[in-house]
Amino acid sequence: MIISVYLVIAVLVLYSLFVLLSNWRYKTQLNRLFSLRDKSAAKVFNFGQLSGLPSPVEKYFRLVLKEGSIYPGTIRLKHGGQFKTALDKAWIPIRGEQYFTTVPAGFIWKGNTALFSTRDMYINGKGKLEVFLFDALRVVNGRARNSIMESC
Repeated sequence: MIISVYLVIAVLVLYSLFVLLSNWRYKTQLNRLFSLRDKSAAKVFNFGQLSGLPSPVEKYFRLVLKEGSIYPGTIRLKHGGQFKTALDKAWIPIRGEQYFTTVPAGFIWKGNTALFSTRDMYINGKGKLEVFLFDALRVVNGRARNSIMESC
């Protein structure tokens, strides 16, 4: 009986260490994404930049943008919804957040479900997908063979 208690405690400690390591990696990835962003003076939008665009595009931008608006350098989105792991599987709840940098273009998306978490990222011209079981044990570590920029 006492061995079972120690075994359960050891598994919980090991699980906690894996979760801490996973969270540390995520923070490191976010820091890497943001460390690469352009820190020069922000660009400012003016309507003169719309000349030469198709009329519907120009009309849309005139409607939604304001003269003197500063271009975004970073963006954060949060979402919730339903996710399917396969066509024959049931929908499961998911919540996530995504961080973007505009110059250079990059992002990290993290989605969490009850069973797994996923990170999809594009940093410094390289893509990567990671899937973690119970937010602790990495079961997928996929990297893009060629960056999008190299294939263009």
